[in-house]
Amino acid sequence: MRSKMKELHKAMAESLGLPLDLALDLPRVIVVGAVQVIILNHRGLIQYSKTKLVAGVGGGQVVVDGEGLEIEEIGPEDMAVKGVIRSVHMEA
Repeated sequence: MRSKMKELHKAMAESLGLPLDLALDLPRVIVVGAVQVIILNHRGLIQYSKTKLVAGVGGGQVVVDGEGLEIEEIGPEDMAVKGVIRSVHMEA
């Protein structure tokens, strides 16, 4: 049932020209070179250190690995992380 609803939302978003991340409650992750990551539509900070940041998102987590990581800005739905970015990946 849930996958049918997702397909319906996806079809509606596409027909109306809406971004899929909004229609399906998915995160948008923007990587700016190896110096910054912006996570939109997050659900909270799960883990944070100078070498690893984990943010909750719909469907899992966004994991940022690097060196000297600092939270540059954080709000209820978005955050910006700066430092030396080594990798960014999603986990279910």
